[in-house]
Amino acid sequence: MKKTLILYFIFSFFVACKNEKKVNTILDNPDLVSTDKILTAEDLEGKTYEELRILRNEIFARKGYIFKDKTLNIYFSTKKWYRPNKDAEIVLHSIDKKNIETFKIAEAKLMPFRIPKGYEAIDKVTGDIDKDGIPDTILSVKNKDGSSELILIYLSTKSNYQKIVLISGDEFDGAHPHIELKGDILTMEILNEGSGHFIYSFDLKYNPKIKNLQLITYTSSNRIMFGHTAKKYDLIKGSYEVTTNASTISDPENFNNTIKRGVHNTKIITPDLFNQQLYFYLDNIGDEFEEDNYPESYYGEYLDCREAIVEKIALEFEYGALDYLGSYTILKKELKDFVQNINIDELVGSQDDTYSKNYKLHRNWDLDYIAKDDCDDKLFFIFDIDTNTFRIQINNCSLVYEDDEVIHTSEQSIMFEYDIETNCTYKFKRINGAG
Repeated sequence: MKKTLILYFIFSFFVACKNEKKVNTILDNPDLVSTDKILTAEDLEGKTYEELRILRNEIFARKGYIFKDKTLNIYFSTKKWYRPNKDAEIVLHSIDKKNIETFKIAEAKLMPFRIPKGYEAIDKVTGDIDKDGIPDTILSVKNKDGSSELILIYLSTKSNYQKIVLISGDEFDGAHPHIELKGDILTMEILNEGSGHFIYSFDLKYNPKIKNLQLITYTSSNRIMFGHTAKKYDLIKGSYEVTTNASTISDPENFNNTIKRGVHNTKIITPDLFNQQLYFYLDNIGDEFEEDNYPESYYGEYLDCREAIVEKIALEFEYGALDYLGSYTILKKELKDFVQNINIDELVGSQDDTYSKNYKLHRNWDLDYIAKDDCDDKLFFIFDIDTNTFRIQINNCSLVYEDDEVIHTSEQSIMFEYDIETNCTYKFKRINGAG
């Protein structure tokens, strides 16, 4: 019987420890916050600002201190060991004082929301976006003349805030920005009530796999000549829809509502990728269902899509998923460099609407007798107005050796073909090869 009781108590002890471990978080470390150990800066490495703040205040919490700060009260009230006592006499020993100072020095280095010089705070929202039990903060700031607005995002899982340039320059002059947190979704919205009356909106959600916020939805809305159009793009599903409610000049009282859908895949967009180019990229998606901004003729003068296509394909290689590249993804770096540096004047001025550039791709063919790739490869951008198509072509060459001597040069052409559609949009068609 005695033996049974001993085993029971041992078992109960381990269960209690296990349950306490479930309650505690990574912030609860009795060996870190201690009254008999002086902490060093090295002990605190890797901790975020919010973690350091909570650990510093844990010294007081373990002495029964009741916090005036709502966030700290909520956090420590979930701890089984916390015994708040309004009559508690908080005595800080020399080690406590040294550790508190060490915490403050470390916190100062990570202090979030140092508003950039010349800016002032506009709005602030808080909530636990990354689901770690610690409130996160999003701050909106603008510069003195109001032409630029930044969103500063501080997640407790990050060591410092992230910055998004939401408004910059005269393009958004008179716009009214807004940030909102609904649950774990952060929404950033730009509204301009001028003659165009446009709204841009971005929804971001924390992705635990990448430990960062990710753009999940982009929506836009604006007036058109005889009505209104709205676009919603789901970046997770890779689908979008464009809704148009409009009349015609011949029948202005009769409004027709149409919804058209498409598919487009984009790579994961995190706060560091937000800039004016991203806004242009997102705005291009669904253009084929909107008003035609690139008519075949304009006041009798022919207007082609060469410049618009070059701009759009450059953005596609910056933000698109580029799933269609398949096994040729290994050439993505060179392809991206090529399309983003096309000289449009040289393209338009050429006799055959072609722009080319030499590269050293260093991609050997899957043939045993081709041992080296030491000849120049060439990339082409070829625009065909007659067929309303364009292609990106890679001429990949390799030297064929026999007994350590070059016997001939082998070439292979890889062609990514695209069809040009309404509004100077395009669709990938196929990959062709020759050689």
